[in-house]
Amino acid sequence: MATALLVLTFVFAITDWIGIERGWVRARYLSKPAPLLALMAWFSLLNGWQAGGLWFGLALVFSMLGDILLLLPDRYLVPGIMAFLVAQVLYIVGFNQVQINPDPLALVVFVVVAVAALRIFSIIRPGLIRTGNERMLLAPVVVYTSAISLMLFSAWLCLFRPGWPLAAALLVGAGALSFFVSDSATAYFRFIRRIPHSDLLVMTTYHLGQIAIIAGVVLSVNGAV
Repeated sequence: MATALLVLTFVFAITDWIGIERGWVRARYLSKPAPLLALMAWFSLLNGWQAGGLWFGLALVFSMLGDILLLLPDRYLVPGIMAFLVAQVLYIVGFNQVQINPDPLALVVFVVVAVAALRIFSIIRPGLIRTGNERMLLAPVVVYTSAISLMLFSAWLCLFRPGWPLAAALLVGAGALSFFVSDSATAYFRFIRRIPHSDLLVMTTYHLGQIAIIAGVVLSVNGAV
């Protein structure tokens, strides 16, 4: 049953990707949140909500809420960003339940993430100014960029956390990076310029990121996916 739910998560995700390419606007009100619903069902079946897993389950709930809000007109953009901001905070809390073993490489990870975040923001800000949305969106974008960067940093620190198997730590790190790429691409395509298949790029990296994070969490707890 668990394997079937995980397969269903991928099937729903691929269906949504097809919907993006085919322009199935109305159908995406179902296909966009469906992968996270299936992922939550898989996570629940494997007792993922127990103890510290609660934070990751709630992160999925707020991510799905953000998915739905961002399908709606632009006036729901800020609430959508806020829903994802809550999801990032929940992921941060979840990852940081276990303190790291001191390691100089952790500082390297911090520097790499910080430089990437600053570079992305420096690219996006001129687009905010050009669109006239700087006053309304600058603060949410700054806060959200900081949050997802901290989430990415926290995920990769699982390499140094006692009790995290290497495979699980690499999974959540790769998933967080994919999520980071997705959100960075979203901001770039919205405020700078779009490219062919931009929505597909955003959603594939987003879905794969969420799946990898949750799979890594499950692996860290159960020892198997």
